[in-house]
Amino acid sequence: MPYMPDPIVKREIVYGKRTWNCPIEELGDRAKKAGNLWDALLYYQRAQAEEKILSLASTAVEEGNAFLLDQIGHFAELAQTLENWQKLKENAQKKGKIAYVQWAEEKLKHLQNE
Repeated sequence: MPYMPDPIVKREIVYGKRTWNCPIEELGDRAKKAGNLWDALLYYQRAQAEEKILSLASTAVEEGNAFLLDQIGHFAELAQTLENWQKLKENAQKKGKIAYVQWAEEKLKHLQNE
């Protein structure tokens, strides 16, 4: 696996002006491949890679990861659909992620009342 920045350098890349030996979007791809979805989101957001962020939303739905989908919603409103949250809830139930099931239920109530 290609070398990734340590946490201090990552912070400087994501929130500062530090550069790396490859495009920031590629760092997001590397992080996603390594299973570090939160880091991938941070890099994609910094790179303004909306298409990659939406792809990450699909991954969050598949994995039943309510935290990640909720955070993606701060960057890409298109990820915040009833369909995505319903699928996420179902997948979270299959995987035994009870807290994420409850989170999805609350989000669904909120979206249905809008």
